[in-house]
Amino acid sequence: MVARCANPECEGLLDYLEPLKLYPLELRSSGSTLFLWLCDDCAAVMDVEDGMVLPLGAEVRHHPAGNPRAAC
Repeated sequence: MVARCANPECEGLLDYLEPLKLYPLELRSSGSTLFLWLCDDCAAVMDVEDGMVLPLGAEVRHHPAGNPRAAC
C-alpha cells in the first residue's frame, strides 16, 4: 500500500487509525495489486479510477490504445 494520499498535490500520510477507502489498482506487468487511498479531505472532492485521481463525477474514457484519459 502507498504511504501517501493518491492525490499528487496532497501530502497526507497514511494513518492506520483512520478509516480508509482503498482503491485497488491491478498491475498488469506483475499480476499483483497496488492499493491507493485518499485522505479524508481529498476523498470529499475526488475519486480514484483506473489509478487516476479525478474530481468526483468525472468519467474515464478508455481509448482504443488502452490508455485511459479523463473526460472533458
